Amino acid sequence: MLWRPMSPFGHVAYVTQGPLLSDDCTGLATQLSLSLCKAAREYGISALIVNPPRDGNYTTENLDAAGFRPNHLVRVIDTTYELDLRKSSDELLQGMRESRRKNIRRGLRSGRLAFHEGHEAELRIFHDLMCATCRRQSVIPNPDWRSLSAMWQLYRPKSCLHLFFIALDGEHVSGGLVITFGERASFWKMGWSGNHAKLRPNDILHWEIICWAKRQGYRFLDLMGIASKALEIDAGLTVPSKEFMKSPSFYKMGFGGRIVKLPKSCVYVDNPVLRIVYALAFSRFCRQAMLTTLSVIPKLHRRCKR
Repeated sequence: MLWRPMSPFGHVAYVTQGPLLSDDCTGLATQLSLSLCKAAREYGISALIVNPPRDGNYTTENLDAAGFRPNHLVRVIDTTYELDLRKSSDELLQGMRESRRKNIRRGLRSGRLAFHEGHEAELRIFHDLMCATCRRQSVIPNPDWRSLSAMWQLYRPKSCLHLFFIALDGEHVSGGLVITFGERASFWKMGWSGNHAKLRPNDILHWEIICWAKRQGYRFLDLMGIASKALEIDAGLTVPSKEFMKSPSFYKMGFGGRIVKLPKSCVYVDNPVLRIVYALAFSRFCRQAMLTTLSVIPKLHRRCKR
């Protein structure tokens, strides 16, 4: 359980991809949900947000029974993109966008870009690459250096966190962090210096990580969060805009995987009064009233101008 202060709500906590239960312990789901509520109370958590694991036996129905409600407080990624590594390398390449496939083959033939697994001394280099990417995208780097270092110390000894680089003549051009657990490898974070774009270092980095994960015996490579709008585009319901075609989501879709919808997140509000206020504020009636009000405001504004 991770928590942080979020004024004016007090402390807000988050459980991602959990709780986890083995298949022979499904009867504990309700008890575990109630234990989460008890823990929130004991730690003084005003709101506890839970994002249940996918393909698991722990569902939102268990959370509903314990008093959890649909989460409207913060945005939680509910769509991801994964590759099936049980396919052959040729099948994976053929499933990619044509331009992506050509970039990878061209980069591999050139022999100029070298792929290697990084070590702790190179972690700062990766963080600098990630910060460079964040500056270009005008976003705040996440995690910060202190959190990244702590994660490395916790998970690297268990071989659950892996660092990879693409280098050109000794220069670290791009890098990625991969989290492994069970049958899944998750490409969590990446960074790029912005140099040597014509050599497509990021395409090569993704392909080399795909090959590494296959060699290690993982069944899936998760490219992590993707915009929900991608579902409509993938189904052919809408045409991608120029803005979307420049997004990380569109880039991930070029690797020929599949979009996976994740379980909806839920929230538990400990204070009984605030719990009622939350339920009312986000009820269907209130949302409809708000939409109606927002649609009426422009009409009133035009009338006042007359």
